[in-house]
Amino acid sequence: MYEREKEIIDNYLKEENTDYAIMVRGQWGVGKTFFIKNYLMNNEQYLYKSVSGINSIEEFIKKINIELFLLINNKNKIKKFILNTESDSISDIIDLLPYINKSKNILKKKFIKIQNNILNKNNNLKNTLLVIDDLERLSNSTSIEDLLHRIHTQFISKGVKVIFISNEEIINNNNNNNVNNYNIIKEKTIDITTNFTTIINNIITEKNINLLKIKLI
Repeated sequence: MYEREKEIIDNYLKEENTDYAIMVRGQWGVGKTFFIKNYLMNNEQYLYKSVSGINSIEEFIKKINIELFLLINNKNKIKKFILNTESDSISDIIDLLPYINKSKNILKKKFIKIQNNILNKNNNLKNTLLVIDDLERLSNSTSIEDLLHRIHTQFISKGVKVIFISNEEIINNNNNNNVNNYNIIKEKTIDITTNFTTIINNIITEKNINLLKIKLI
């Protein structure tokens, strides 16, 4: 079942020094996400994210960076990193806790400082796997071309393996998307695209082909 998709994913994960992504595309309801999540469930360095409702690509990228950092480092390493690099900030936060209502802006700046240091430190991402789902559900206030470009720059170029899941027909029919620009950036970012259909559709197709052969005979 879905042997071609499994083979594509397995070969992609085994390949060293990849600088491209792969895409699993198909209509809504065919089971793309279910298949990917189940097939990758035992991968300990795998992160799943959906872009549905995302209004800021910048914030989306930051969240991915933070979650990848947490994914590839165990709790002891994370504690050690924060204590070694952010002890002053943590002390300041503890001092401000009794006055939290009056100190919200200061606390926010302290947490942003910790977050930025994590982002700068997060450079050992090679061979982690990032799955980005629902490309067609990206908010109209953001650009799918910008998203693909940023994912390539921030992750793919650093050795992160990326699988996109999409209903590409919706993307191409969306009037807010420039199809030519999308195809150009897709060509630079995604090297392999596989069409995902339901098992029932595959059976029907094979049945029709067999019927056609009988008629021709």
